[in-house]
Amino acid sequence: MSRNTQIQDQSLLYHLTCMDNLPSILKKGLCSRESLGNGFTDVADGQIIQGREALNLQRMVPFHFFSNNPFDGRVKKNHKDKTFCMITVNRDFAKENNWKIIPTHPLSAYKEIELMDYTTGFSKIDWNLMNQRDYTIPECKQVCMAECLSPTTVYAKSFHCFYVKDDVAKSHVLKLLDEYKLNTYVNINSTMC
Repeated sequence: MSRNTQIQDQSLLYHLTCMDNLPSILKKGLCSRESLGNGFTDVADGQIIQGREALNLQRMVPFHFFSNNPFDGRVKKNHKDKTFCMITVNRDFAKENNWKIIPTHPLSAYKEIELMDYTTGFSKIDWNLMNQRDYTIPECKQVCMAECLSPTTVYAKSFHCFYVKDDVAKSHVLKLLDEYKLNTYVNINSTMC
């Protein structure tokens, strides 16, 4: 998608994960934090995790409305030693499966947080502010971390595509997909991962 395309008009949702987690994700699906246990590479901020638990969001699988949002940027900056991939699903899939939306960062100080059904939540996002992507404006930064949350595990057969940083990462993902008998497209986009 072109950067000029308005975020609300795009078709995908994005979930950044460490490449180390991919074999488990392909086998078991993209699971909620609550159901994972200890066998995964965790790159999330501990304080944010505690705040999410207070809202019972650890039972859901979070996606964002565009890549390279403030969450993605922070994770990549804090874990330069890790290799990442971006998992995408189609927004229509999320809508059809009753995913929920929080129209700003779940721990935002600017708005009271409410978990909404997909259609209501989508209409409540401040798209004009999100499309600015100006992370020096605190409220814009919070809106850019709005979430779309799956209430259930998202299985690999439902993934739209993967984004990886280079040919080496693409070869690795294709090998894993072959091992798990999956046929999902893998794109190279070094800015996303």
